[in-house]
Amino acid sequence: MAGVMHTTQHDRPETNVRVGRRALLVYPEFPEDSYLNFGPMHRLLMPLNRHGFPKTMMPPLGLICILGPIRERYGQDRVRLIDMNIQPLRREDLEWADDVYIGGMLTQCVSYDMVASQAKALGKTTIGGGPYADADHEHLDHVFINESEYTLGPFLDDLFAGVAQRVYEGRRPEPEDFFHPDFSALELSNYSSMAIQFSRGCPHDCEFCDITSRFGRKMRTRDVSVFLEELDDLYALGWRGQVFIIDDNFIGKPAAAQELLEALTEWQKSRGYPFEFFTQATVLLAEPRNDALLRAFAPAGFSMIFLGIESPNEESLAETNKLHNLRPGSTLVEKLHRIQEVGEILILGGFVLGFDNDKIDIFDRQIEFIQEIRLPTPTIAMLSPLPETKLEKRLKEESRIVGKVASGHDVTFVPKNLTAHELLAGYKKVLKAVYTDMDGFYARCLGSLKCVRAPRRLFNEGEFLAVFRLLYHEGVRGQRRWAFWKYFGRMVLQHPTKLPYGLRWAAYGMHYRLLTERLTAPVADPVPAMPPVVDQGSVLPPAIDQRPAATEVVA
Repeated sequence: MAGVMHTTQHDRPETNVRVGRRALLVYPEFPEDSYLNFGPMHRLLMPLNRHGFPKTMMPPLGLICILGPIRERYGQDRVRLIDMNIQPLRREDLEWADDVYIGGMLTQCVSYDMVASQAKALGKTTIGGGPYADADHEHLDHVFINESEYTLGPFLDDLFAGVAQRVYEGRRPEPEDFFHPDFSALELSNYSSMAIQFSRGCPHDCEFCDITSRFGRKMRTRDVSVFLEELDDLYALGWRGQVFIIDDNFIGKPAAAQELLEALTEWQKSRGYPFEFFTQATVLLAEPRNDALLRAFAPAGFSMIFLGIESPNEESLAETNKLHNLRPGSTLVEKLHRIQEVGEILILGGFVLGFDNDKIDIFDRQIEFIQEIRLPTPTIAMLSPLPETKLEKRLKEESRIVGKVASGHDVTFVPKNLTAHELLAGYKKVLKAVYTDMDGFYARCLGSLKCVRAPRRLFNEGEFLAVFRLLYHEGVRGQRRWAFWKYFGRMVLQHPTKLPYGLRWAAYGMHYRLLTERLTAPVADPVPAMPPVVDQGSVLPPAIDQRPAATEVVA
């Protein structure tokens, strides 16, 4: 690739922190219409922080992983981190910095672009990474492609010497070289869960997924002792609660996963189970050969697991090379029920609409399937040709890409057996059926409560406040209050020890319902303009009190 830096450690210039540069690391905001933005729900149920922002779900793991090397080069007091989901990014923040580092997910692209353009307009050096960054980004001076463990050091050498290249394309690091997160850089109370990583890669090769293109099919797993040391760091900082092990396929290397689960069980027991884990895996957990692995999750303190289910349409699963969902021996429904019941765990399922083999009946089939497998909060998306995937390559060759992937609510390709209008309308139909039919939603919650193992603790002081606020918003103000109280009564009578889970799912259901009602409304809610930092000495994006409050969409 043109512009890739090829210098070696021996011919890089010597540098030191006295150069006086200052670095600002920015995590862009999740858009208001993203199901990943739980801010509106947190605003309703929890106190705001000192910036007037609600909690957000996850910390910027990628940025806190590169904090160490960057602080070593710039100096401890010359590096700042701003997560725009829990605090404002102001003009003075950008003016303070010499170099602005930006990292985030594809769904954060609008905020990502705005940060980069405003920093560039102020004359700052802009450095971007993550799946959205590419060599053609007009507002980025320097771009990291792929993993940065082996390119960040050389880049910093070059930057301080004034010879930094445009593109730094990384190769896959060995697990012992993975960056370590600096959790001490976070104000932990701003987050409802923490994030940590055990492995990278996935042995499968699904056409629409970008994991194998970015991280490879060879599983790279960290040493269990190193992983436990990072958990110790979190524990020592006082964190108690949910921890997301962000691996794209936690069981991609079953023996390593089994070893970690056994170690986690002992670690949790010795500390009174301070953490509640959740992660991502595949339906291969249901196979008899993985029985011991499946049964090890609950004792280790796992309450949820995300599975890429995708579709009840077997032709579509075969089309996208999701062959492990089609293995003989039992149906997909039977596999999912086995994971729920034997694993005593909640399934968070991912579903995709718009495969070439999907026809007009797929929407009703998805609705029926989700209800049958009792998933309270499935993730439903339209097919998107993500960058660097085999799907993107194929659709480009077929001249079927018509837009840039920027949101989960746009059709960016030409479907085969559906029109774009049918796909978008069907997508909204599934969302409405799954998230605004509260009788169906609560039935799925009760079905899952039968399976999950009861939590080892009830509520802490902060969670009691969230419970009272949930009861008020759903049980007093909500138009579906009778359905809520019916669910609440059955939950108390049938599953009293599982109340924390049942109420959490009800809160998630409120989040999904409110956003779905906005997305499927006949006339979309107006999106407030985002004032530029350069022209106004204001916040980027608008301060939280300038945005539509989540309470405005509560019936």
